[in-house]
Amino acid sequence: DTRMSTGDDGDAASSAGDNGSEDGEDDELFYDSWPRNKWGIPEAPASTSGEDVAQPGDIDLLLVPGLAFDTHGHRLGQGKGYYDRFIARMRNGNDDGLAGSGDKKKKPFLIGVCLEEQFLEEVPHGIDFGGGGGGGDGGIIPVSDHDYIMDMVLTPSRTLDVPNA
Repeated sequence: DTRMSTGDDGDAASSAGDNGSEDGEDDELFYDSWPRNKWGIPEAPASTSGEDVAQPGDIDLLLVPGLAFDTHGHRLGQGKGYYDRFIARMRNGNDDGLAGSGDKKKKPFLIGVCLEEQFLEEVPHGIDFGGGGGGGDGGIIPVSDHDYIMDMVLTPSRTLDVPNA
């Protein structure tokens, strides 16, 4: 049972209730000792041991946010490549599943999540993605060799299974 409460200073703080221990005492979670960022969210310290960090094969499903998604499962991120590098690490260095590849045997199932306004079925009027976007496969959002294609895209009102992702 995890609840969010607002402290006197207005910041959200997480309080964990009974975590399943028999005696009713709270069990310490692995991230309780991690430093908190400016929003109060625990973040792994740079010196975290490898056993506390996800390894290739540990993650079966990954929810991936983005600025926009299209009907081909292409994702427009923030431009830093964080999710693409993380997915590549989870694949143990295997580049399969990239924009130009169809093999996805080791890739976690990727679900892009966005609001309706972020799901593009056609290029919005006045927007130029340059070069028509999509890398020649009909997608709206331009993709590069390092971009991963989503297996599914979820919005509040629709679920899109991406064919041949």
